[in-house]
Amino acid sequence: MNRWDNISECLDSLHDTDNVSCEIIVVAYRFSTENLQRLRLTYPNVTIIESIETRGFSENNNLALRQAKGRYCFVINDDTIIKPNCISTLFDSFSKLSDNVAIVSPLILNTDGSVQWCGRAKIGFKDYMLGLIGYRKESSRKSIHTNGNGLFKTYNISGAAFLIRTDLFKEAGFFDEHYFFCPEDIALSTKLNNTGYECFVNTNAQIIHKGGITTSGKRSNMQLATTPVEHKGAAYFLSNNNKSKRYFVSLAISIGCFLKATKYLITSLRNGKDDRLFAKANFLASKYMFSSKSAKEIFIECTERYIQPKI
Repeated sequence: MNRWDNISECLDSLHDTDNVSCEIIVVAYRFSTENLQRLRLTYPNVTIIESIETRGFSENNNLALRQAKGRYCFVINDDTIIKPNCISTLFDSFSKLSDNVAIVSPLILNTDGSVQWCGRAKIGFKDYMLGLIGYRKESSRKSIHTNGNGLFKTYNISGAAFLIRTDLFKEAGFFDEHYFFCPEDIALSTKLNNTGYECFVNTNAQIIHKGGITTSGKRSNMQLATTPVEHKGAAYFLSNNNKSKRYFVSLAISIGCFLKATKYLITSLRNGKDDRLFAKANFLASKYMFSSKSAKEIFIECTERYIQPKI
């Protein structure tokens, strides 16, 4: 995402982490000429894939994954800092587990050291709707799949960082490109679980995930494009690609987004422009739930209509 501060800190932490033999591939998404040249000069051993067209998380990652040569793929966001021995600890975990294990994830921390993700529970329609209306945050859910110690079985993963067997990733088709911005990671781990594989967490392997800053922060105007496609992706996932079921799921999410937008509109009278931005993003999400356009097409349309400056 053309954030030199992110990618340089991430790559520095990778070089410092341990002595695991690996190749490092960076998908330089819409990098400026200056940052692209800087990347080549500063990290000459890194393979760089230029990505110029509009692509989401799945498409951009798949550009690299299709040419990865290792037995395992360690997928990480650019806004992560890898703590010492993280990769080797994840790698060694596989030797202690059965052949049915596809993924081992690290403990993911916020910048202040608090826990961001320590495993993720199974996500269903009820869970999503409770989170949408603000009744319950996913990260606060209690589950047998979360907040364990050492090496424990989880259900879902965070796309910010996980180590996966390359053969099984390829078998799964890598990331599903129906999704543009969420929930590619949950879709992947759910698919693996449904085909008999397992996901684990090793809390002895740790990363810091800055979270939300790649697109300039959670209060960025980019929410006007990412919020609609996030919920569009959720409808696709929760309906399991069943058209009849997707109608009712989309209707419920649309109503939830409308109610959430109304709430933000009211609170904006007190809180100002941030809540007005959230209100508009959720109104757009409600509007686009029944659009025949793909998540990618919706992202492009919202970017052109509501984010890019008019000339």
